[in-house]
Order: sequence, then C-alpha cells, then structure tokens
Amino acid sequence: MKKKSMIAVAVTVVAAVSAVSLICYIRGNEKTEEVVTKETTVERGNIVTGITESGSVSVGTQTQEYDLEIVQVDLTSANTGSSSTGTSNSSVSNSSGTSSQKETESSSKTEAGGASQALPGNMGTGGTDSVSGFTQTSSGSIAVPSDSTTGTSSETTLVVEEVYIAQGQKVNAGEPILKVTADSADAFREELERAAANAELALKAAELEDEETKLKAESEYEAYQAAGSVAEAVYEAEIASIDNNIASLQSQLDSTSDDAQAASLQSQLDQANREAETKKLEARQKYEETMLNYENAKELYEVSMNSVGQAAEEAQETLDTANENLAAFQSLVTDNTIYAACSGTVVTSSYAAGDSLNSETPLAEYADEGAVTIEVSVMQDDIESVTIGDEVQISFAAFADEVYSGTVTAIDAADTSSSTVSYPVTITLDTVPEKVLTGMTANVTFITKEIEDVLYVSNKAVVAEDAKSYVKVKDESGNVQQVEVTTGFSDGVHVEIQEGLKEGDTVLIESKVES
Repeated sequence: MKKKSMIAVAVTVVAAVSAVSLICYIRGNEKTEEVVTKETTVERGNIVTGITESGSVSVGTQTQEYDLEIVQVDLTSANTGSSSTGTSNSSVSNSSGTSSQKETESSSKTEAGGASQALPGNMGTGGTDSVSGFTQTSSGSIAVPSDSTTGTSSETTLVVEEVYIAQGQKVNAGEPILKVTADSADAFREELERAAANAELALKAAELEDEETKLKAESEYEAYQAAGSVAEAVYEAEIASIDNNIASLQSQLDSTSDDAQAASLQSQLDQANREAETKKLEARQKYEETMLNYENAKELYEVSMNSVGQAAEEAQETLDTANENLAAFQSLVTDNTIYAACSGTVVTSSYAAGDSLNSETPLAEYADEGAVTIEVSVMQDDIESVTIGDEVQISFAAFADEVYSGTVTAIDAADTSSSTVSYPVTITLDTVPEKVLTGMTANVTFITKEIEDVLYVSNKAVVAEDAKSYVKVKDESGNVQQVEVTTGFSDGVHVEIQEGLKEGDTVLIESKVES
C-alpha cells in the first residue's frame, strides 16, 4: 500500500513539472506587437515622378603633364650652306643655295641660248665682309661663330630626388609634389638657355641670308633686264648696218664711171644682198634668245623671292619655342621643387627617387571631383522621354535621404549586345557629394511629371479609413489628434497635401513592430 502511494506521488510530480514546462514554452513563443512612432514635418517643395535607373559613378581626372623639350640648333651647319630648322637636333643655316650655284645656272642658260650676257658689278665674286659678328663668305653662305657646346645631348633630363605625394593622398594646388636634384635642374636650365641663345643666333643668320638672297635676285634680274634692252638696240643697229652697207655700195656703183671699179662694186653689192637676209635672221635669233634669257631670269627671280623669309620664319618659330620652354621650366621648377597644378585626390603618382622626368609619363593625375558623371542604361521604350539637357534627380545608396540634381549630357548609340535594346545615357552632377567615389551606385530619375511649390508629407504618415485620409498631428503641447486631409499627386514616397495641414506641422508615422 505504501509503495502504491509513492508511485502515485511520483506521477503527480512529473505531471506538474510537465504542465509548468508546457506553460513556459507557450508563453515563451507568444509574440506581442509594439507601435513605434516617428515624427516628421510637413514640407513645401516640388514632387516629381519619372523613370528611375541605376548606374555607377565615374570621377574625372586632371593630369599634370611634363612636356618640356630642348630645342637644339646646330650652328656649325650654317657654315656649310645646309638648311633645316625644328626641334631635337635641328639646324638653321642657308636655305637659298650658294652664289656660285646660281651663277652656274645662269651661265648654262645663257650658253644654251647662244647669247652670253655679263652681270654688272661684282656679283658672285669672292671676298669676306664682317657684319654683326657673322661672316659673309665667297660661297654666299652665312657663317656664324662656331660653338663647341652646340648640339649637346638631348638626354639631359630632370632627375627626381624626392616624391612628396602618394596615391589616394589629398593635395591642394600649390603644394609640393616632388623635388628634382640640384645638379639636373642646373644642367637642364643651362641647356635651355643655351638653346635659346643659339636659336637667336640662327635667326640672325637666316635674316642675313634672306637679305643676301634678295639683293642677289634683284641684281640678277636687273642685269638681265638691262641685257634685254641692249639686245633690242643691238638688233636694230645690226639691221641698220646691213641696210646702210647695201645702200652705200649701190650709191658708189651709181656714181662710178670706171668699168673695173663698177664690176668690183657690183660683185660686192650682189654678195651683200645675198648675205643681208641671213644676217637679219641671225640678228633676230640673237635678239629673241637674249629676251628668252631675260624671261628665264625673271622666273628665277620670282622663285628666289618666294623663298625669302621662309628660313627666317622657321628660325623665329624655333626661337619662340626655345623661349617658351625656358619660361615653362622657370614656371614649373622653383627651388628645384615642382608643385601641384590643381587640387584633388592623387590618382596616379608614377615617379620615384632616381627616375628621370619624361614627356610620356605625367607628373601626377588628380581626381577631378568637379567632373562626376553617372552612366545608366535606358530601355528603348523609355528613351523618348530622355533628352540632352534634361534635369534629373540623383540619389546615392551611400548618402541616405540626400537628393542631388544633374543634367543629361550624352545619349550614345543603342547597345544591342543583349536580347533587349537599351541606350547608354550620361548624366553630369550639378552638385557633388563631398566623398563621392568612382564605382558608387546611384539611382537616376528622369523626370516625366513634376508639380511645384506644394505641401507634402511621407506616404507613411497618411492613413486611409472609410474612403477618407487622415494624419495624426502633434501640437506644441505634445497632444496628438487625428486630422482629415485631402491628398493629391504622389511620387510613391511623398504625397501632396491639398487641405488639412500647413507647412511645418509635426505629423506622426506609426508602424507596428513584433517583439
């Protein structure tokens, strides 16, 4: 009996424990709802709706280039009569040929015509004449003072001693970005100064050469012009001499009574008549050939005059370039230091200590935070609503609750690589967030409808009951009352309030949270 009682007690205890556990389990799994309230205000502004697409951000860059060059002018080549100008191992000298060459051309033309004409004065003769440090040689070229340092190696470069910037570093315009060695800076400056001085000497040589070419061309032209005038007079005199000789013989024949003398005069007259036509033809041919030489000389004069100024113009361009490079160096390098040309975050810093600066590698590249663009794809069904110049609204996942404005700046050709047709559209931001980065995701809304200057609240603040809309309003005392409102246009996030509220009212957004 006692044993049965103990069993009954044990069963009762187990049952009680089980019941308690069940009750605890049920209570532990029960969920309660809690109302969370958030305050917002009635605002005035514009409500827009449109086509929204997502795209990635691209931040533009500004490049600080290194483009210094040394214009090399080989002055020694001017002594040989060769000519060429330009940068990198260029030379400046005589470009119009030598005097002896021109005389050979002229004499060959004269000999071909059968009538040689001597030039007046001492054209083509030797001798030297020192003018402003330059020597005029018998060959017609301009010899400039030789310079043993001319033609120095174009390998002279600026060598980096220290770099002050690194990728990702924020710099301001005017801050130092790198330093070059003093030796390389001095050598580079000296070579630039020497190049400018040599270019100036080459310009003077070219100007003297042009002046000589002009004087020679004018002299030759005048000589052949005079020869043409003499040829005409000679031709007329020869014709007159032939006619006068025949007339004289005829007169002597008519006046003589001596038969023997008459026979001799008749023979001379017959021979003179026979030779008269031939001599007149020869005189005419000689005249025409002389005039042909005159015409050729005129053409040569025009060709020579056309070349006058070309060498000096090229030499002036070389001098201008040399001076510009020297000025650019002085502007770029101050106390052996190069400074940032603009402000921004360093995207690329390509040089290290010991490197030589070169025109193919920029000094630095900076993020241009004022040139931020977004590219999105717009489907062909929506592209008609997008036009270059349209204003858009932009939001970033990284900058919650912030809306920025932008402008459509480009619409590219359709992308047909996939089964659907879309158009890449580029948007440029009008106002750029301070910490915007390349690759960030942005949502772009192309506005299709907009209402301006209206009151609006969050859609979540409006509650619909019995076909009416209500908003809970909190007054200055903290009292809350439900107010009926008349709503209008909505963009899906905000809704227009046409009646019932005023700007600045505090309204409540209620949401239930399970706990």
